[in-house]
Amino acid sequence: MGALGICIVYQVKRPVVTGVVLGGTSAEPAVEQVFELKSGSTAVAEQINDLVRALRSKLAGASIDRCVVKVADQSPKPSKLQAPRTRLMIEGALVFGCRDQGIVDIRIMNGRDIGLALGCSKDAAVKAGGDLAEKHAGACSAALAALGG
Repeated sequence: MGALGICIVYQVKRPVVTGVVLGGTSAEPAVEQVFELKSGSTAVAEQINDLVRALRSKLAGASIDRCVVKVADQSPKPSKLQAPRTRLMIEGALVFGCRDQGIVDIRIMNGRDIGLALGCSKDAAVKAGGDLAEKHAGACSAALAALGG
């Protein structure tokens, strides 16, 4: 069974989609693929288009049974920044991109949900992800949740 975890991070004020594909079992997960998807554009619509196209390319021919898209946790205070809104749009587009590549079982989880799915806290889930793919802990913890069912 192939399990994909996707997470969006920001580097130098631009969104970067991180992805981890795990195989094996929840007891013995194996990292099969790690990737980062970036866009050179500053226009939000172009960023979304670039990132979804790149994701489709990465997933072409892959055998993924389940995907977890890690979404941002609820902010403790309201914000008028553009980045959280852009992230939401990208997350939605990535779900569509995964579905378009034939992945039917797609789940949307925040950090707390991922921790609950793994039977631990959010912080412990991130640590578990970091132990497998250090630079991509968020995406890897999402993949672990996908692998566990």
